[in-house]
Formats: sequence, structure tokens, C-alpha cells
Amino acid sequence: MRPRDRTLTGHLVEAVESSCVVLRTADGDTFTLVGPAARLLPASGGGAELTVRGRVEPEMLSHCMQGPVFVVTEVVRDA
Repeated sequence: MRPRDRTLTGHLVEAVESSCVVLRTADGDTFTLVGPAARLLPASGGGAELTVRGRVEPEMLSHCMQGPVFVVTEVVRDA
């Protein structure tokens, strides 16, 4: 992992915008997931638990507006 990389585990939750993928962690933090790996995830939420690896991009803007943007580099489905 690169120094800025993080690993997040949580559940996919329904987003305000239908095209957005949002992860809520056990701490209640929400992140908008973006990037090629995130595009493989269902935008409808569904409550699936998973772990993602990547980095937070605080300067990146998104129309989703549900937590900071998290650029996913890897998805681990079995959390």
C-alpha cells in the first residue's frame, strides 16, 4: 500500500443520487466511492458488507455529496 492508502470496511447504503455508490462504516462515517473498481459495485446500496482499499481525496468534488470522495483501488467482497 502507498502511504496515503486506507482500508475501509462497511455496508453499501442507498445514495441520494441513483448513480452514486456510498459506503457507511461501523463508526457511521460515509464515503462516496469512485474509480474503476467502484463502478463494479451496485449503486442501489443493498446493505452488502465489503472492504475497499484506496485513498480519500478531500479536494475532489462529487455530485453525490455524501461524505468525502474515496478513490477505490481494490474491492474485497468478503469483509
